[in-house]
Amino acid sequence: MIKRIAAIVLFLIMVVTSMAYAESSTVKTVEAPQNLTVEIKEEEDGYPYFQLDMQVPESVKALHEAAQEDGSNLFFEAEYKVGDGGWEMTGGAHFTTGSTLNLYPLDMGLGEDIDIKANVYYFRVRFGYYSIAGYDEYGNGIAADPVYSAYSNIASTAIEAYKYEGASKWAVEELDKAAEYGLITDKIRDKMNAPITREELCEVIMKMYEEIVGEAKYSDVTVFSDTKNPEIYKAYELGIVKGVGDGKFAPKELTNREQVATMMYRAVKAINPNADFSTEGAEKFLDENQISSWALESVKFMSKNGLIKGSNGYMDPKGTTTREQAVLIVLRTYEKYK
Repeated sequence: MIKRIAAIVLFLIMVVTSMAYAESSTVKTVEAPQNLTVEIKEEEDGYPYFQLDMQVPESVKALHEAAQEDGSNLFFEAEYKVGDGGWEMTGGAHFTTGSTLNLYPLDMGLGEDIDIKANVYYFRVRFGYYSIAGYDEYGNGIAADPVYSAYSNIASTAIEAYKYEGASKWAVEELDKAAEYGLITDKIRDKMNAPITREELCEVIMKMYEEIVGEAKYSDVTVFSDTKNPEIYKAYELGIVKGVGDGKFAPKELTNREQVATMMYRAVKAINPNADFSTEGAEKFLDENQISSWALESVKFMSKNGLIKGSNGYMDPKGTTTREQAVLIVLRTYEKYK
């Protein structure tokens, strides 16, 4: 166990020590790890650990070979989260460990047990590269800022039975993706074909926003008299949601399709204000006259970009939106703007 705990500390010491002898590099970008997977393994004594495997791009392998020559450092950084929790850093490891990383739950602050029925564990990995910007008067290397790759895909330990329940067969493939991205909240996970409330939709949208942009802030929790949910106030300050009047948000009220389109349209504006918001060429639905005037532009934008879909030429703007339908709209938006 001591060896396991000491691994990250040793890695950090090795980085600092070896950088003193590295030479300057002109590396500006590093490709991300690809096809990340995770399995739960056990050592001979029964102690469980997470085994991460990934595909290493050829350009990264070449960079490793160069690093062997000039003394620079190429390494992994792994992050994890449990369920709807935030991302946590696990530490780093030299690239010389190959394309496999073993992470021990005790080192990660998770205790000695891994409960895949009660929790879904998510992982992502990126490469980092250290070079030397110059040398001091004693000949010691001065470390340049590290160059990081983008993160890999998100891998999870989720078993199908525990990702979500009650999903329609036609939605499963995309819901699997949404689960991997962490877009399915615990609140809606147990019955995906139920209608989604304004609060639940707001929470899913904020999952998407924070995965793309980073943590959102909020300051005022007195705007609405019927909720103190921080995700609602984050969305409110971003202009994604509004109240229903009389100082209320109506968190438990169900949403319809035009309302979902409008909230998602505002979310895209918050994520990428420079996106193309033109609606020219958008499909004209057979029931377009039933779409509220305040929602028409949002519906057309979402439809034009393939983020919301009609059925047989109809939008059904006042139709109730289910949790799985809302998640799929959020998923498509995430994949387009991430």
